Amino acid sequence: MGEWVRPARVVVVLAAALVLFMALAAQAAAANIDFRVAAFNCMSDPGPLSLAKGAIPSDCTPATGVAFTVSDTSGAPLANCTTNASGLCILSLTEGSTVVVAEDPATAPEGFVPRENPISTPVETEFASAVFVNLPAAQIAPQTGRPLAAAESPSALPLALGAFGLVLLGLGLGAQRRRA
Repeated sequence: MGEWVRPARVVVVLAAALVLFMALAAQAAAANIDFRVAAFNCMSDPGPLSLAKGAIPSDCTPATGVAFTVSDTSGAPLANCTTNASGLCILSLTEGSTVVVAEDPATAPEGFVPRENPISTPVETEFASAVFVNLPAAQIAPQTGRPLAAAESPSALPLALGAFGLVLLGLGLGAQRRRA
């Protein structure tokens, strides 16, 4: 019976080592990286902005004091931050995740609204970021109504024009019969 005890101890020690190794590997895989959230107020739409490239147009200024909420893709909140004088806030997020960053429009400077809100983006590299552009409210078209469903697409227009043409044709034929 003593012979079975030793192999059992070896198995227990190997299992413990394996669990420890897996825990360390999981911790390394779930490393956090700095994720930047930036907000700029621009007088006209500059198109896509990249913090990594550093090409911020001259008519764009950093938006100070803008609040953001960062959530995972299921909507669970992960973090909050507020931009500093450089229009930037930095969070530590799990590398390899995807996050949804939402600007609180009430904290944007008066008269400005976010061009795009929220922004969904992967947290993949040390250059990961979400860049918000706030434009003058007059430049952003109001979002009214609801988007057209596929069945309501503008393809109904040719049908309506065809029906209108048939009505005109019927009226023309009726007028021709009355003349004859």
